[in-house]
Amino acid sequence: MVTSDLGPAGLLASFPESPTPNPDGFSLHQEGHGRLAFTNPDDQLRVDLSTTIVPVSPEAAYVSSVVTIRSGTGRFAGATGTLVATGEAELATSKQVLRFRGQLCTGEG
Repeated sequence: MVTSDLGPAGLLASFPESPTPNPDGFSLHQEGHGRLAFTNPDDQLRVDLSTTIVPVSPEAAYVSSVVTIRSGTGRFAGATGTLVATGEAELATSKQVLRFRGQLCTGEG
C-alpha cells in the first residue's frame, strides 16, 4: 500500500528478470513494468520501473526507483510523467514504504 497526495494506492510490479549486481558488487538493479491501482478501480497508472536496491541489513534494503508513467485510466486518462520513489523495503515480506516526487501530467487544464 502506498499513501500519497493522489490517494491510497497499491503498486503491482512485474520484474521479468532477477536483479543484477551493479558494478559496485553490493547493490542490485532491476527493470520492470507495473501499475498503481487506487481506491477507485477505474483510476490506474501504467508505469515502467528502473529500480536500485541497496541492502542495509539482513532484514532491510534501501530502494530507489525511477517511475516512468506510460498511460492511465479514469482520472489519470492520458497521464504522462516521471516520478522518483525512495524508501525502504523489508526483505522477508517485500513490504515497502516509499516517498514519491516528480511530475504527473493528465492533459487536463
